[in-house]
Parts: sequence; C-alpha cells; structure tokens
Amino acid sequence: MEQLNMPDLDLRVAHDLDSAVSDADIISCVTMAQEPLVKGELLKPGTHLDLVGAYRPDMREANDAAMARGTLFVDCRDGMKGW
Repeated sequence: MEQLNMPDLDLRVAHDLDSAVSDADIISCVTMAQEPLVKGELLKPGTHLDLVGAYRPDMREANDAAMARGTLFVDCRDGMKGW
C-alpha cells in the first residue's frame, strides 16, 4: 500500500528517509535500529519526533542533533535505571 485514504491526513510510504524527515510534521519511529535513522539537522522547526524503539543503550533511532533540538519526555523513568 503506497497511500492510506483518509480525507484530512496526508500519509505516505517514505522511499527516501532524509527527504521525508525534512518534509514531515510528525515522525514516529518504532525500530530496533543500532545506528541513528533520523538526522536532527534535517528536522524542520516544530516537527514532533516520537521515538518508541531503541530501548537499550546500544540502540539509536535519532542522532545527537535531533535529541539536542527538542524537549525529552519519558513515560517511565524506572526503565532508565542503570543507564
């Protein structure tokens, strides 16, 4: 499926991640990536970046530039103990 038909939303499959990141208003990552996928220097101001995966210290979904640009919210600080 290349496009989801929802009248008020523009949802598309991204074939070029860097281009999609620079154009997106909302980015949601749920991966097991060990190397950053989202580059902070490509984010436009006001973009919501939702990082769900990368739950171990050896995993990264976004680079340092992405993390430095925003405000960090965590749902469970207990999950961060020992890191």
